[in-house]
Amino acid sequence: MFREAHAVWKDGPYSGKGTVSTPSGVLSNASYVFGLAETTASTTPGEMLAAAVASSMSTMVALKMAKLGAKPSAVNTRAVITVDDSGDRWQLTALRLEITVQTLDPAIACLEEAVTEARRDCPIVSELNLDVTCTANLAPLEISIAA
Repeated sequence: MFREAHAVWKDGPYSGKGTVSTPSGVLSNASYVFGLAETTASTTPGEMLAAAVASSMSTMVALKMAKLGAKPSAVNTRAVITVDDSGDRWQLTALRLEITVQTLDPAIACLEEAVTEARRDCPIVSELNLDVTCTANLAPLEISIAA
């Protein structure tokens, strides 16, 4: 299985900008910048990596919970990657994961095991050489009953 993306960068590293596209079309000439994109409508490589981590972990936690017999209705993962730009080069130094699982199942017994296994087996997180901290919580799934 192969996954790919294509990026084009124009001009210098700080004043330039780029576009990134994927064959699926989900990213199609999406604008990205170097460093922080807090004031532009662009993403950054670090933000795209955080998105990859969050989406991969949500999927892996759901998979691990299913294998343990629980049925999550939703797995919400927030991934925060710390980038240290104080030296001669930028480097990723830490990853914080905040995972919330919604389910009707009494899955509290398997949540910790599922998250531990997901962190170990996630194809992205397992390849990053980062200090990883993680919190995981169950959230009740609210059911509305029509009167």
